[in-house]
Amino acid sequence: MRLIAPKFVAPYRMSGTRGKNDAADAAAICEAVQRPAMRFVPIKSMDQQARLMVHRARQGYVEARTACINRLRGLLSELGIVLPLKAATVRREAGACLEDLPGWANTVVGDLLASCTAWTSASRSTTTTSWPSPARTSAHGS
Repeated sequence: MRLIAPKFVAPYRMSGTRGKNDAADAAAICEAVQRPAMRFVPIKSMDQQARLMVHRARQGYVEARTACINRLRGLLSELGIVLPLKAATVRREAGACLEDLPGWANTVVGDLLASCTAWTSASRSTTTTSWPSPARTSAHGS
């Protein structure tokens, strides 16, 4: 089996009335495979795929944490509490002013702080993942 990167197939896709659909993609792949100078992508091992999964998951955690902090800053700014961009400062200052907030605002900000803490711990747990040695992974049939 050989893999072709999509960016190498795209120039062979016919444009016009056919557009981008499965049939046009299949025809482009057939055309690209027949080219003698076509570059193929090496197939990744299970260990490489696992490492990529960890990096993608961590990136998702970081994006979710950033969104949570920005949401927290935006909601607090509506109440007149302006916080800096630094995540640790936002968590500290929001936690300090939590009991001064009225009813539902207190609940929402508390929930957002808990979510931010959860996203932070999730991103840290994927950072400290230890990788198995290649000898152990080959024993599992990869």
